[in-house]
Amino acid sequence: MSHAPYAPEFPASDANGGLSLAIFATRPHIGALMRDIASTAGFHVTGLHPVESLLDGDAQPLAEVVLVDCPFADGPSLAALARLDIRAAQAGANLVVATSLAALDDIFGCIDQSGAQLLVDPVAG
Repeated sequence: MSHAPYAPEFPASDANGGLSLAIFATRPHIGALMRDIASTAGFHVTGLHPVESLLDGDAQPLAEVVLVDCPFADGPSLAALARLDIRAAQAGANLVVATSLAALDDIFGCIDQSGAQLLVDPVAG
């Protein structure tokens, strides 16, 4: 029995030619790399922010796709992810979280509402 390749379903592209993508990164150099790759892939990157900004003040509008770099499972990062997970579920946004193998269990426990996708150790650094 053959298996069909995994193909996530994303909303249709907007008038600007690509899905909107917001990036939240713990490590600035990884966030910049994600931004460059996403732009090259045709996403309309709406912003690159630190993960901690998810806990500051009022919630920011979400993009169609939200990409998070969170390799560590510390208290503020887990709180930010839990908040983002709920918001993504309510907004119908696609949440993708890049994490490390060491933080996987804790991260997985924080993202149970949105149907988020997990990337484990996608880049070294």
